[in-house]
Formats: sequence, C-alpha cells, structure tokens
Amino acid sequence: MATSQISENISLVAGEALTVNRFVTVDANGEALMADDALGLVGVCQEEVAIGVVAPIMSKHGAVVPIELGGTLAAGAEVMSGTDGVAVAEATAGSIGAGTLLEGGVSGDVVSMIFNPIRRHAA
Repeated sequence: MATSQISENISLVAGEALTVNRFVTVDANGEALMADDALGLVGVCQEEVAIGVVAPIMSKHGAVVPIELGGTLAAGAEVMSGTDGVAVAEATAGSIGAGTLLEGGVSGDVVSMIFNPIRRHAA
C-alpha cells in the first residue's frame, strides 16, 4: 500500500494536464510538466490537475511518496522518470535518479518510494 510521510508540497501552475503519483518537472515559464528521462525533477504530483490549475507537488528530499510504476520493479530498485512521469529502472551514467522503491510491483501499480533525486555522472 503506497503511503506518504514527511510532507512538503510546492505549488506550480500546470502547463499541461498532470497525473497523480507521477514525476513532474518545470519548464522555462515556471509551469509544471510531466517529467521524462531527459528532464530534471521537481517532485511527484499529488493529485490529477488540468492545464492552468495549481498543482500540489511533493518535493521534499527523503520523503516517502506514492509513485506509479512503468514496468516490473522490485523493492530496493533505484528508479528514474520514464515517459510521462512513471518510475522506471534507473540507467547509470548521466541519468537523473529519482529515488528508491520501498515496495515492488508491475506497470501501473502505485507503490511507496523514497524521493531523492540525484544526477548520475559518467564513470
């Protein structure tokens, strides 16, 4: 069961429709967008939000947050954002790691993750 604790939300206007429990980034206008593997992360969207509406985004490093999986992953897996903000297995050099799963699951499941974004550098 996915849970949240140590809450700290930020509020950003949605630059597109946002999906709950997925990674988000911010664009040049300061608006929230669904993250992908090439963008920096600002947090995890906490509710479904339409374009132009203020979105609550969990952004506290070390917080336990619910996240939607984009594949089959085990507890303890290091994850990054995949297409449309879902959690996928972290690549190595150059990726932006997003955190560590506390639960495993399959694509579409919502599980608990420790949010701790960090850029991995080339070896």
